[in-house]
Amino acid sequence: TVSAQKLLTGNSYISDIPAVAKRNIYDKTFPLMILYYVGPLKTYAMLPFLSLNASFIDSVRVFSLSAAVITILLTYQFSKNNFSKRVAIITTLLLISDPSFLFSSSFDWGPTSVQNLLKITALISLFKIMQSPTNKKYLYLLATTSSLLIWDKLNAIWLLFPLWTILLFKVHRNELKIESKTYIKALF
Repeated sequence: TVSAQKLLTGNSYISDIPAVAKRNIYDKTFPLMILYYVGPLKTYAMLPFLSLNASFIDSVRVFSLSAAVITILLTYQFSKNNFSKRVAIITTLLLISDPSFLFSSSFDWGPTSVQNLLKITALISLFKIMQSPTNKKYLYLLATTSSLLIWDKLNAIWLLFPLWTILLFKVHRNELKIESKTYIKALF
């Protein structure tokens, strides 16, 4: 096996990396997938957890639970900032009592932990764009999270299509002062 530090820095040899897919970047080999079902985003997001010298299963569960905790905190903050503290508490209680959220987060059942984190980040980005249309960092954050969500194709489309449609109509109606070319650049 190869340590997480070697994977992160690209200081391992091709024969050392138990990866499904690899890419050479500036004379260093980086794994794109460490297993058939773990893609590049999750591979590199899990590296700090894999370097804890715990078992692979424990590392994966700690990663998944950490993503779930961040999702819960962001959900609370988003609800509190855009609605009220009462709505935030109710929303958070509903989320943390949802059996499918709890089960998928504790066992890392598929890419759901990362997916939930990216979805709440995309939603926060949309609301930030509507509050502060001149700040382009949220437009790019929305574009980035949208791009990363695409790997979970059909499940993400129900969220991404309305987000980008709302943004397009707001830009088209001049409710948001974003240049059309900036919107198109961020989208593609």
